[in-house]
Amino acid sequence: MGGATIEIDGVTQIPSFSGTQLGPRNTVTLENDFYYSMRVVDTGHQSNPGIGMSLAVMKTSAPPVTISRTGQTPGYPTSSEPITVTMTTNQPRSVEERVYLRWSNDWFITSHIIEASPSSDGVTYTATIPPQPDGNSCFYTVLTSTVDLTGYTGSGIIDDLTLAVNGIFNALPTPPTPFAVSSPPGGRRVR
Repeated sequence: MGGATIEIDGVTQIPSFSGTQLGPRNTVTLENDFYYSMRVVDTGHQSNPGIGMSLAVMKTSAPPVTISRTGQTPGYPTSSEPITVTMTTNQPRSVEERVYLRWSNDWFITSHIIEASPSSDGVTYTATIPPQPDGNSCFYTVLTSTVDLTGYTGSGIIDDLTLAVNGIFNALPTPPTPFAVSSPPGGRRVR
């Protein structure tokens, strides 16, 4: 594989090379005092001759954050209620990083991306999923990237350009079934 100029904050298709010698060199231009995160997704096909690979390189001015989903309000939304998701990063993000909520009704084959709003503490973010009709499924995840993902819907490009991600959550969980306390035979109530 080789001969490509590696794009920063994007995906580069690196062509395949077959031979007994070293192939052409790839080139990348890096700057001092930055952090570079490299992401290779779906490497299973690389053993097939003639198929290259995709490489995403993302640049930040501080170590990339990790992200966690910390809550959802309401916990059991009705079809008329928006769903607000709260997420937290382990440290304030660098100016290059963006925090997103990604939600889907078809297991992330297609997605909706919402850039999260920061709070004043610099590590807490929120984003809102619109009300979901009865009978819908809706799953979401929280993620970061150095790229503006708001225009993308396809899973392949979003996955390639994800810097950090946390879990898959059900936005529409089934509420727990309440149970009744009954009196045992003989009429004594158990507490």
